[in-house]
Amino acid sequence: MPFAGIPDELAAGVRRLEDSEPDHGTPPDRFGHGPGGEPQLSMLGLLTRRRGLFAAACATVLAETLLLQAGPYLVQVGIDHGIVARDLPVLLWSAGAFVAAVLAGWAATTARMRQTGRLAADGMRDLRVRVFTHLQRLSMDYYTNEKAGVIMTRMSSDVESLQQLLQEGLAQFAVQGLTMVVVTAVLIHYDAGLAAITLLLVVPALFAASLWFRRASDVGYARQRDTIAAMFTDLAESLHGVRVVTAYHRQDRNIAQHRTVVGRYRDANDFTGHISAIYGPGTSVIGMLGMAALLLVGGHIVLRGELTVGVLTAFVLYLNAFFAPVQQLVQLYTNYQQSRAAVSKLRGLLALAPAVPERADPLTLPPVAGGITFEHVTFGYDPARPVLRDITLRIEPGRPSRAWGRPGRANRRWPSSSPGCTTRTPVGSSSTATTCGR
Repeated sequence: MPFAGIPDELAAGVRRLEDSEPDHGTPPDRFGHGPGGEPQLSMLGLLTRRRGLFAAACATVLAETLLLQAGPYLVQVGIDHGIVARDLPVLLWSAGAFVAAVLAGWAATTARMRQTGRLAADGMRDLRVRVFTHLQRLSMDYYTNEKAGVIMTRMSSDVESLQQLLQEGLAQFAVQGLTMVVVTAVLIHYDAGLAAITLLLVVPALFAASLWFRRASDVGYARQRDTIAAMFTDLAESLHGVRVVTAYHRQDRNIAQHRTVVGRYRDANDFTGHISAIYGPGTSVIGMLGMAALLLVGGHIVLRGELTVGVLTAFVLYLNAFFAPVQQLVQLYTNYQQSRAAVSKLRGLLALAPAVPERADPLTLPPVAGGITFEHVTFGYDPARPVLRDITLRIEPGRPSRAWGRPGRANRRWPSSSPGCTTRTPVGSSSTATTCGR
C-alpha cells in the first residue's frame, strides 16, 4: 500500500495492522448514481424488513395485553366466589393466579422490549445507510444550495426520533390500543347496558378532544422540526466560518442571530407543550367524571340486587384500565407526530434525483495511460452562472498542470516559476505539487 502522507516510523505498524486484518471478501453492496430502486420510506416498511422479528413482536404484544388485563377478572372471582362465598381455596387460587399473571406479563414485556429494540436498531441501521448512500448519489448542486446543518439534522435528530418511536412508541401504541379494545369487550360482556351508558358519556368527549389535539399538534410539530433544522444550520455555519467571524469581529452579531433562531425553537416547543398540557389533564378529568358516573349508576344497580359487588369492582378496575391508555396515547401520539414530520423530511430528501443522471448505457473505461486534456471547457453548477469559461487544460503524468483560456480572474494560471510559489514532494510520492500564495 502507498504510505502517502504517513511518517516512515509509522509505516511498519500500519503494515502489521494490515497483515493481521482477516479477509472479509467482496462486500455485496454496489453503488450507482442512478435511482436506488428502494420503496418509498414508511414506518411500516422499516418494521416489516425483518418479518420474523416483527411477527414475534406482534405475538408478545398480544400476550402482554391479555396477561395485563387478567387481574380485574381474578379480583372479581376472588370477591364473589371467595370472600362473599367464604371459600378460602377459591380466594387462594385467585391470589395465586393473579401473581402468576403478573409474572407472565413481566416476562412478555421483557421479550417484547428486546424484540422491538433489535427491530428498531436494524431498521435504523438500514435507514442511515440508505440516506448516506443517497447523499453520495446527489450531484454537487444539492450541496451548493442546501445548508450543512439541514443535512446533519436529517441524519441525526430525524433518524433518532424515528428510532425512539420504533423501539418503544409503536409497541406501546399497539399495547394501549389493544387494551382499550379488550377492555371494551369485557365491559360489554359483564353488563352491556352499564357499559353503553358509561362509554357513551366518555368516548364522544375523548374523540372531540383527540381530534382537536391532532390538528393542533400537526402544526406544532412540523414547526418544531423546521426550527430545529434552522438551529443546527446556524450552529454549523458559525463553527465552519469561525475564522471569518473572528477576523471581522462578528461575535456579537452571531450571538444575537443565534439567540433569535433558538428563540423560535423555544416558541415551537412552548406551543406543543401548551397543547399537550391542555389535552393530557383534560382527558384525566373526562376519565374521573366517567368513574363517578359508573359508581353512581353501578352502585344503584348493586343495591337493587341486579349486580354483584365483585362485578362492579371489576367494572371499575377495567374502566380505569380503559382510561389509563389514553394518558399513554397522549405522549405516544406526541412522539408519533414528531416521527411523522421526520419521515416527511427524509422522504423528501430520498425523493430528490441527481441533477446529472447516470447514463443507461455507460461506457467501460479501459486502462489508460498518459495525460489529461480539457479543450475550451465552460463549467458552472448553475448553467446560467459559469465559474470557469473557455478553459483549456493539459495535465501531464507527474507534472504540474498548465492551463490557459480567456482572460479573467478565475482563469489565471500561475506557473511554477512565479514568485511566491512553493514546490514540494509529499512523503512516499514521486509527484510534486506547486502552491502559489498570490
